[in-house]
Amino acid sequence: MQRERNAIEARGAQLVAVAQGTTAEAERYCAALGVTYRCLGDPQRNSYRAFGLPRGGFKEILLDPMRAGNQAVRRGYKIGFRDSLRRHSDWFQLPGVAIVDRAGRLQYLYRSRHAGDLPPIDAVFAVLDSLL
Repeated sequence: MQRERNAIEARGAQLVAVAQGTTAEAERYCAALGVTYRCLGDPQRNSYRAFGLPRGGFKEILLDPMRAGNQAVRRGYKIGFRDSLRRHSDWFQLPGVAIVDRAGRLQYLYRSRHAGDLPPIDAVFAVLDSLL
């Protein structure tokens, strides 16, 4: 999402990353990955559960991203091995992308199928454009 930040914000949206760990850990993790927008911590992973983001296994965390390889990297997938060993980290927690409107209603939810799986940016833009 970092690469698309300007286009997303031009649509009136605000990017926020939610990462496992405390807010200080999340900020360090995001900085290591080059994320320049706001990063919040969720040490108990409450937001992951609230959005129904599943846990994966070795296949979803290691094998599928390696198979996707260059495609995942081109789409922004990065992982820092050392950073993944934070005290509050669950290696098997899969990510996702949610769009919540100004009234607090969920407008879009993408549940990643593996650690390097990101939604098609055109789908994100379409939802954001429909909210303008």
